[in-house]
Amino acid sequence: MHQARHMGIGIILLMWAIVVSQAHGESWTVRLSTAVQNQSLAELIHPLSEDLSRSVLDEKTPPEKLIELSAAYRFAVFFSRAPISDDLDKACLLWLVQHPRLMQTLCLALGPTERPDAVLSVLRALYRTDRETMADWPDLVTALVVVWDEPRRESSDDPAARGDWAVQLYDYYTRNNRRLRYDLRSMPWNLQIYVVDLVISREEMIWAWDRYNQRGDVGGFYFDVPYDKAAFYQGEDKKIDALAYTLDNLQKHGGICTDQAYYATQIGRLLGVPTVTIIGQGGAGQVAHAWVGYLARQGKKNRLGSDFRTISRANVLDRTGRRPSNQTKHFRIRNVTFRRASKYHVGSTVAGTVTGTGLGFVRTRSSSGNRTTVIESLSGQPRNLVETG
Repeated sequence: MHQARHMGIGIILLMWAIVVSQAHGESWTVRLSTAVQNQSLAELIHPLSEDLSRSVLDEKTPPEKLIELSAAYRFAVFFSRAPISDDLDKACLLWLVQHPRLMQTLCLALGPTERPDAVLSVLRALYRTDRETMADWPDLVTALVVVWDEPRRESSDDPAARGDWAVQLYDYYTRNNRRLRYDLRSMPWNLQIYVVDLVISREEMIWAWDRYNQRGDVGGFYFDVPYDKAAFYQGEDKKIDALAYTLDNLQKHGGICTDQAYYATQIGRLLGVPTVTIIGQGGAGQVAHAWVGYLARQGKKNRLGSDFRTISRANVLDRTGRRPSNQTKHFRIRNVTFRRASKYHVGSTVAGTVTGTGLGFVRTRSSSGNRTTVIESLSGQPRNLVETG
């Protein structure tokens, strides 16, 4: 019954694509839809590549068109390798093709380390339960897919289970968006990956929300975990090692710096704050200290916050006796694209593009003539998609 229903939805979407294509003279939407139905996406890779190359060379091509073609190309390349096992898979991909903003954001975020079967598993889990609203949250959906297509700390190795957890996180963040520290509707996926990488249980989420949703700076949460001095200085077993590793137990029984950073990181993410655990190394390559970095407001702008400013630098000397350089205090997110370049400031790095898709376009004039570079941001790593000189 469910299979037939999803097949019916797929047929309706395909017919709708044909009508829209004929009305607007756009062919790639219907060609992708037909290829999904026939499982022939690989046949579109070469013609899409040629169309994209011609468009990049033509300086009159608007950036929006380049983004559209780049996303279509990435869709064909990536999902041609995905095992489309049933009608639900087809219906999910057909639906994605018909929602260009989400398709562009997602396809341009998928990097070389993502596995098509794992991505499709998470995507179909979200599609099955939330397709009525997913198109309104392209960056959140993208962040959930690129984070939860792989096992995280203490998460299940089962892709279906991770898909179910992504669904629960989607429900939590969309229902509580107005109560979060940041509006996830306007935050790019490049930052949201540091929000949705949440590995605590639902019980811990409730516990932490009740205690911290009205609290101040994320950096202060770090010190709510008492330092287990006996474990660090006397080499005794950490108290937390004999207990369930939960936020509640960490607050009661303490831990070392890595546990303090984990505690603050998870609570920051629960509250919708991009938060990371930062680990510094000493001169011998051993862990010297762990702390937390997070996005913090500073007037109308945002800055990088860190609990590091409250720690005496004399306590984190490396093995050679040198103090860490100022750079060790800063967490940077490189190659992040923002819808409004003035909205987010991360450390000293600010970037802006015409859209929030993760694709940037740079056209510069040099002594050798015009140079067009299309730069694609893949999981934080820059890559030249097309470059002509």
